[in-house]
Amino acid sequence: MYKQIIGCLIFLACSSVAAAECVEDSESCVTVGQWHLSVAAGYGELSNPLYGEEDIELYLLPSISYYGEKFYFDDGTLGYSFIELPDLTVSGIVNINNQSVFFRRWHPTNILQGNIMSSFSGDVGKLSADISKLPKRNIAVDGGIQLNYYFNNNWAFQSRLMHDISGVYKGFNAQLKVDKKIAVTDDKRWQIFLSLGGDWLSRKLVNYYYGLPSKRLELSQVYVGESSFNPFVSVMQSYKINEQWRVAMSMKYQYLNDGVTQSPLVRDNYTTIAFAGLVYDF
Repeated sequence: MYKQIIGCLIFLACSSVAAAECVEDSESCVTVGQWHLSVAAGYGELSNPLYGEEDIELYLLPSISYYGEKFYFDDGTLGYSFIELPDLTVSGIVNINNQSVFFRRWHPTNILQGNIMSSFSGDVGKLSADISKLPKRNIAVDGGIQLNYYFNNNWAFQSRLMHDISGVYKGFNAQLKVDKKIAVTDDKRWQIFLSLGGDWLSRKLVNYYYGLPSKRLELSQVYVGESSFNPFVSVMQSYKINEQWRVAMSMKYQYLNDGVTQSPLVRDNYTTIAFAGLVYDF
C-alpha cells in the first residue's frame, strides 16, 4: 500500500493541471479559500524499473487541493507564492521526493497520484543485486523554489530547484517542463494536456537510492551513482460529462539516463505510469 500511496502522488503530479495556470474566467481556475476534492476510480500501473520488484497497480486516486491568497496545498505539495504577476508566479514549495517509491512497500505518493509494459533487459552481463540485503532507502522531504511562466491560456513553462531538507540523501534535484492545453471541442468539454520536460537528479540523490555500498556486496557489484537527467513526456485527456463527472486518461513515459541505469539494481531504462477511469468532483 505504501507504493500505491506514492504512485498516486506521482500520477497526479504528471496528469493534473495546476490551478495556477488558469486565467480569469477560465474553467481551470479554482475558488480561493476553498478545499477541492475529487476521486478517480479505474485502473492504472506505475512500472518499477528495479530487478525483482513488481509494477504498482492503481485503482482509486483521491485528489486534494486548497488555494489561498498566497498559501496553497496541491496533492502533496505545500507552497507559498511570494511573487505573483499576470504571467509569472514564483513560489517556495515543500514535497515528498518520489525516488523511494521503487524500494518501499508503502509510500505517501501512491495515494495522491499515477501501459502497455515492455521489458528492457539492459546489459547481458549486468549483475543484479538483492534489494532485501541492502540498506533501507528512507523517504526524503524536499524544499525549494518553483517558477511558473504563462505564455497564454494554452502554453505554460515550469521550473523548480529542490534540496533535501530532511537530511536523507543531502542532495539536489530539479525539473524543467513545458505544458500545452488543447481544446478538442468548442465547448471545452474534451481537452488534452501535453507535457514535455526532464528531471535532473544530483550525484548524491542517485548514489543514495541507486548506489551500492562496498561494505554490503562483492566488489564487482559496487556502484557509485552519478548525476542524471531523465527526460519525460506525458499526455492527459479529460472529457466532462457534467458538473461532477468526467472521464480521464493519462500516461507518462520517462527515460532513465546512464547515471541511474548503470546501477546493478536497475533492470529497465525507463518508467511509465498510466491510468484511465471516471472522476467525481465534489
